[in-house]
Amino acid sequence: LNFGHTVGHAIERATNYKVYRHGEAVAIGMAVAVRLAVLMDVLLPQDGEMLIDALESWGFSIKMPFIPVQQVIEGLSYDKKTVGDNVIFILPRKIGKVDMVNLCDRKIIEQAVALS
Repeated sequence: LNFGHTVGHAIERATNYKVYRHGEAVAIGMAVAVRLAVLMDVLLPQDGEMLIDALESWGFSIKMPFIPVQQVIEGLSYDKKTVGDNVIFILPRKIGKVDMVNLCDRKIIEQAVALS
């Protein structure tokens, strides 16, 4: 299970694999995971900002302005780590440390996706 891939794969699916390269979709997925971790209070906001800044400094656009949030959310149901309403995310806990987190709260997932 890789950091950023849960949402990255949903983005690829929502765009029929034609808009983003795999690494670009995963970078957006990483940003969503960072925002999700901050919203859940498992990552300090300043650490989240550092991770987002790092992605942007490496030249990744972490915005997906034309993809409807709901399409990305629907794409999560196809992920191999999704069972029923539960989606497993790899979320950062601090710089250099991630954990698997099982989420079923679609509202907080939607909120994190909407920030991208």
